[in-house]
Amino acid sequence: MQIELSTRFTGTDESKPTSTTLRLPTERTAFLLVDCNGDCGDECNKVIRVKIAPALHAARSVGMKVVFVYGEDRIIGPASRPAEYHELRRGRPLRLQTIRPYQPEWANCIAPLDHEPIIGKRAQNAFVGSQLDSWLRSWQIETLIAVGFSFKSCLFYTLVGAFEREYRVVFLRDGTHPPGTNEFRDTVNPDLPDGGWVRLVLTRLIEDHLGYSSTSDDLIAACRTAIE
Repeated sequence: MQIELSTRFTGTDESKPTSTTLRLPTERTAFLLVDCNGDCGDECNKVIRVKIAPALHAARSVGMKVVFVYGEDRIIGPASRPAEYHELRRGRPLRLQTIRPYQPEWANCIAPLDHEPIIGKRAQNAFVGSQLDSWLRSWQIETLIAVGFSFKSCLFYTLVGAFEREYRVVFLRDGTHPPGTNEFRDTVNPDLPDGGWVRLVLTRLIEDHLGYSSTSDDLIAACRTAIE
């Protein structure tokens, strides 16, 4: 089966995004959920229910592979870079963590099916030190349709990792933090459609260099048309 997905990318005129339709064989396409487990807060929990869950069900309906990745605990010592970046240089006490068995929790609307892999990650980029690439290669996946959190952290760096491994990347713009959120206090800008400069710039980088963007509604429509 094949879907025809409407997508956006940066065209010749860099100030104006250009649209194109990707014709994607579903057996070579995977739906990737990044850090969608646990309580994400009211706004993001709503995104999971209203946007991500319907897109996930649509992807399943056309036989796409589905992969869940989540953040495992990791060892953090005084000499580790995460300790330096997130704690020590900001004057926060060091939180020593040890790796322990951890079972992520999922909202019922996106609960993994028995045959869908759940892959733990210990870096912002889900490809680093995990089995994600091996799973995708074993399925001969060429395209990743990605959603999840945080847009400016784990989701974005995972998209970079996918690009570096030569997967075609499609980011669902409404499948992450809503516009105006996940920004720094000085990057929020309600005059922008994206609600802030971080979202604008990262989306532009994805569309210009890493791949394409689309929406959950576009994916749902493409899957519905393919079935009909």
